[in-house]
Amino acid sequence: MHFLEDFVRIVADPLIPTAAQQLERQASDLERAGRNLSAHVASARERDRQNWWLVVAFAVGLLAGALVMLFLPRLLPFSAAPRVASVVMGERPWQAGMSLMAFGSPEAWQRVASADQLVEANREAVAACWEAARTAGEDQRCTITVKAPGQ
Repeated sequence: MHFLEDFVRIVADPLIPTAAQQLERQASDLERAGRNLSAHVASARERDRQNWWLVVAFAVGLLAGALVMLFLPRLLPFSAAPRVASVVMGERPWQAGMSLMAFGSPEAWQRVASADQLVEANREAVAACWEAARTAGEDQRCTITVKAPGQ
């Protein structure tokens, strides 16, 4: 029976250290894979947190930009506010102003529009009356024609 024990010792003895080394290498590889996986998970979590802060920064920037565009034009020395209003409304400044007046006070805008129609319909008479007032240096009474509704 010694022969069998000797044979096993001769054959198995060199294999045991090799098997142990291979097992240690595999354990080391498994640990490294675990660390790599842990790093990837942590990186993904960090990326999610960075994406969240990116969304927050975008929202804050958008809000700040909107507030600046609301209040900055009125602080600038040149007539930026009316220009910005006309650009935002997509109209020429005169038309944008009329739209704003009509929106702000429809009744007052109707009076302005009616007065403009009255002056336009009597342009020559009003111009002559203004000239007479300027020449005389005092108030003048003038006659104008008011058209009946529907004409």
